[in-house]
Amino acid sequence: MGKKLTIYMLDGIPTGAMTVEIGNWSGKAIFSPLSKLKKIVERAEFDGPGVYFLKSASESSDFDDSIYIGEAEVLRARLKSHIANRDFESVICFISKDELLTKAHIKFLESKLISLAKAANTSKLENTNKPSLPRISEASKTVSDSISEGWIRLRTKLSDAGILVVKNDRLSFAEDAVFSSPSAASSVVLGRQSPGPIVWIDSHGRTYKENQEQISDETLD
Repeated sequence: MGKKLTIYMLDGIPTGAMTVEIGNWSGKAIFSPLSKLKKIVERAEFDGPGVYFLKSASESSDFDDSIYIGEAEVLRARLKSHIANRDFESVICFISKDELLTKAHIKFLESKLISLAKAANTSKLENTNKPSLPRISEASKTVSDSISEGWIRLRTKLSDAGILVVKNDRLSFAEDAVFSSPSAASSVVLGRQSPGPIVWIDSHGRTYKENQEQISDETLD
């Protein structure tokens, strides 16, 4: 069964702040580059609890991104603190539209997301500690787990919209699509978390990472 994916560009541009909603899902994602965040956090959605990812360029040659995963009962206050004290490029937050998220829910999501990020090993994880999983009901756990299924859902939506099509037994983009990173794009195509810099390969057999390193070397020369 198909579901409706709604992406609303708050600035009217695909690289700016945006909200993402899926069908009758009670959750909502909000993305913002750092340059727009001071204005975006004044929205009503940031009055309540949620989990978030802070993304920045990785200083390690093994990853294209660094991420920090956190939670807060009042997202606005926590993100304002990060704006003042932490170096990052963009943020994506996950909140509940029905205002039923509790402290236990967001602690559960934070711990689960940190575990998934460590297992995927596609970005440098800046979290030094892994929070323990709090005790929540089975029903609440099922709802919380659904947030981690986004890659498959987004791939399905792109396929339904004709953006991702099957060509010679492989998925191919029929038109341009904007993603936050190479890893996000490859994860959607594969339907699972994957390391984009080494998964994307050009017609000469060179990875995205190798091409980027070559461009960097040529620039320095």
